[in-house]
Amino acid sequence: MSLSDLTKTELIALAKGKNLDSSGTKSILVERLKLARPVLEKHPVKKIEKIAKKVAKKVAKKVEIDMELSTGEFIHAAYNLVFGRDADPDGLSHYYGALDNYKSITRKEMISILRDNPEAKN
Repeated sequence: MSLSDLTKTELIALAKGKNLDSSGTKSILVERLKLARPVLEKHPVKKIEKIAKKVAKKVAKKVEIDMELSTGEFIHAAYNLVFGRDADPDGLSHYYGALDNYKSITRKEMISILRDNPEAKN
């Protein structure tokens, strides 16, 4: 398994664990971590994966979104938190209806739904 096989959340956690800049796209994080590879090579890949997943879970629990944002701003913030991108028009429309019009889910439930999405695991 290589660094590019890890999810963005795992890469962020790994970068933070190594006191590296954790901003940017998944490919930027992979490149940044490759430059730090001599440090990473001291640990077996399985150990790195285990540490990254553990730290990613802690980071994900600590990251919060301002619940006072407008519905549209909240949806985009949630997508950026989970997927690293803004909501697409279909997602924006769907969650806007669920949150505001029908009130069928809460904002916290929406974040949980997004985190369970297969795209979040990439």
